[in-house]
Amino acid sequence: MCFLTLDIVTLQETRFAGTGSISEQNYIFFWTGKAEEEHHIHGVGFAVTKKLLREHVVDTPVSISKRIITLKINCADALVHLISVYAPTLPSEDHVKDEFYDCLNEILSRIPASDHLLVLGDFNASRCKPYRLAWHHW
Repeated sequence: MCFLTLDIVTLQETRFAGTGSISEQNYIFFWTGKAEEEHHIHGVGFAVTKKLLREHVVDTPVSISKRIITLKINCADALVHLISVYAPTLPSEDHVKDEFYDCLNEILSRIPASDHLLVLGDFNASRCKPYRLAWHHW
């Protein structure tokens, strides 16, 4: 990533257990995934430059679930909320998909409309029911 000069990269299918961070050269990698004793699948995260962390990041990333992690960045005119997601695949059981979208909807509903929002990641060709996401105030 260093040769691409990227400040933030969202990561999916990290396959790391639990929640944590690793410092590497100019980046810190943050992740959340399944429990240590579970099969290491899924997982999401961010790779953020240390410079950006020092100057603009409000909080360290917040682990919401094994499929969702959030990060807030302070910009000149507003907060920017980044949400890294790894959605269940289309053949997943309905309750798994419903749980994921209910959780994402809850996160979206708490973000003030005056803030900026970026939802990034792998939606796995999931098809949302029209009522699932509260995009109406964005």
